[in-house]
Amino acid sequence: MNGPEEMETGILDALGNDFGLIAAWAAENHLEECHAADFHEENTGEDISPASAPFDGCTTCVVREVLHIAWPILREAALNGAPE
Repeated sequence: MNGPEEMETGILDALGNDFGLIAAWAAENHLEECHAADFHEENTGEDISPASAPFDGCTTCVVREVLHIAWPILREAALNGAPE
């Protein structure tokens, strides 16, 4: 089985230049990490969250984190005239 680096490269290669899908994949991956870190913190008291601000899984936190990750990808695509 491939390690995370190889898997991410493979996924990104498969998505090609579809920056909408790349942004969605990145946001989903980031949210999984945020939820896992939130669970870890609840059980150990150790904060290892990759979130941009305190994260408890509420709708506001999810929207904030999706924008935090997806916005730079979509902005870069828009600035470079990437195909839709």
